[in-house]
Amino acid sequence: MVARNYATVNLRLAPTSEPNLYIFGPLIRDYDLDITVKEKPILSIDDLLLLLNHHWARDTSTFPTERHRV
Repeated sequence: MVARNYATVNLRLAPTSEPNLYIFGPLIRDYDLDITVKEKPILSIDDLLLLLNHHWARDTSTFPTERHRV
C-alpha cells in the first residue's frame, strides 16, 4: 500500500516520457535488453479440447470416487 502510494505520487510528478527515456536508454544499454516483438504461440481450439479432455475425462487421481466429481 505504501509502495503503491509512493509510486503513484512520483509518477504523477514525472512527465510520461521520462520513464520511457529511462527504459529505452540506460536499461537497454546496461542490461543488453532486446525490445523486438516476438511471436508467441497461441492456444487453438484443438489444444483446448485436448487439455479439457485430459483434465475432465482422463484424470482419475483428482477425485477418489465419482460422487466427488459432481
